[in-house]
Amino acid sequence: MRFSKYLQLFFVGCFSLVFIFPVNAQSKKDNNKNALKVAAEVKKQVFKLLWDELKDRQLAEKQIESLHQERIQIKIALEKLEFLAKLKSKQEEKPASIIAQQDQDREIQ
Repeated sequence: MRFSKYLQLFFVGCFSLVFIFPVNAQSKKDNNKNALKVAAEVKKQVFKLLWDELKDRQLAEKQIESLHQERIQIKIALEKLEFLAKLKSKQEEKPASIIAQQDQDREIQ
């Protein structure tokens, strides 16, 4: 979509330069040379803008991929922490149940 805007800018710039200059023969040749120079400059600027936009888009895609990888790593780390917390709570419950079992054994004796 932006490419069409730049392309329109290029053509409008080229054609408007042709009609702005006077029409006598010598100045028309000079105007054609100037118009070609200006058209080349406009073309260069349009391609530079497109190239910069492409670089920005590629950089944004790389950043998105990096953030996605970070998110996956954080999710894995969170799952590990949850697993360790469950494991620790089970280990803490076992000594309490063992102590209760020992108390019951003492009462029986």
